[in-house]
Amino acid sequence: DETLVPLDYASKGQITDDMIFEHLVLKVPEDCQLTVLMDCCHSGTIFDLPYMVEADEQTMTSALAGNPIAMLQNPNFNLEQLMAVAKKLLEEVANNPETMRMITSGLKQFAAMKLGK
Repeated sequence: DETLVPLDYASKGQITDDMIFEHLVLKVPEDCQLTVLMDCCHSGTIFDLPYMVEADEQTMTSALAGNPIAMLQNPNFNLEQLMAVAKKLLEEVANNPETMRMITSGLKQFAAMKLGK
C-alpha cells in the first residue's frame, strides 16, 4: 500500500491507495474521464491503476511538443487485490442498484481491457 499524508494526518490518519481507489476511482461514471495531477513524491501508483505515466523531462518535453504520452504498465498493479476490493464494495452496495450498476460496468470494462477484448 501507498499513502498520502494530509495536513491533518495526526488526527485523521493517512489516505491509503485503497481508500482513493474505493472513494474516487470507482465512483467515476462510465461516460466520464478522471484526470489527476499529483504534486508529491512516489505518487505514480497511488490510484492502484494498471497503467501510469512517467513524467520525466523527456516525456514532458515530448508532450509539450504535441506528441502523445505513452502509458506504462504499473509494475505494482495487483489484479487480485483489486478484485478483493471490488468484491467488498459489491457486498456493501448490494442494496443500491445505481451504485451496483456503476461498479459492475466499470469492472466489466476493466476485465475486457485486461483480457484484450
